[in-house]
Amino acid sequence: MALREKLEAIAANLDGTLGLAVRVLKTGEEFRINDQQRFPLASVFKVPLLVELFRQIEQGKFSLETRLILTPADESPGSGVLKEFRPGAELTIWDLAVLMIIVSDNTATDKLYAQIDGKQTITRGMAALGLMSTTTPFDCKALLNVSVGLDADDRSPATMAEARRRLKEGAFDYSTAAFQATADNNCTTPADMLELFTRIEQRTVISPAACDQMIDILLRQQLNQRIPFLLPQPFKVAHKTGTVGTSRNDAGIIYLPNGDPIIMCAFTKDVATENGRAGDMAIAEAALAVYEAYTR
Repeated sequence: MALREKLEAIAANLDGTLGLAVRVLKTGEEFRINDQQRFPLASVFKVPLLVELFRQIEQGKFSLETRLILTPADESPGSGVLKEFRPGAELTIWDLAVLMIIVSDNTATDKLYAQIDGKQTITRGMAALGLMSTTTPFDCKALLNVSVGLDADDRSPATMAEARRRLKEGAFDYSTAAFQATADNNCTTPADMLELFTRIEQRTVISPAACDQMIDILLRQQLNQRIPFLLPQPFKVAHKTGTVGTSRNDAGIIYLPNGDPIIMCAFTKDVATENGRAGDMAIAEAALAVYEAYTR
């Protein structure tokens, strides 16, 4: 069975929607399924944030060695380790960027989102690249607040405590913007992320040096249950996962054993919440099919 047929079969077998955009940079071959549909970004939004962060570093606004101090108000619920730290910890921008990507740390993410004025700058920066379907109006606190039916902008201790309680109990409100594939949410298309990762790999989205540093961080990823999951060890994938509601996502760069890069951006939506693992496996199976097609 040809690769395109395998990918179409994987998409057809998923009880939900798989959006896929694959580009083999050496040959220019592409494979696209639902690539113009919008999907919730979930934590994949941390890659556009990373790009904007490095853009502002290149503009001289701050440096990777700039140190920021964690305060009680910085704690964000959800994934990550910094929420376990005591206030007063001092971390560099580099430290926060690494944690944001490799363990999807929400506290690190929100600290950086505030540093770059992400609500104003990320969507605008993506539009300047021609990625018109990528929107990032929420930091992690806002997204998680909305996901459990709370005010996105209410950062009071009482509201944050209630958000943590509802999140712990899984009391999600799936009718809210947090789960919708609209511009009111952090959303994208597989086509947009394909272009973004292509420009990162080709060292054109910012300077070559900045792209090298971003790839270095993405290669350190510790959440490997999707694109890399079925790939033979040792694999080399620079990527970022994301999970929210019925969406399981992963986007990045697969490096073949000979070093050739393949861009793969996979997003799911409308997968039954009790069967989220199906989305993980659809992405993993698609990645393995792509890998095997170019390593025979």
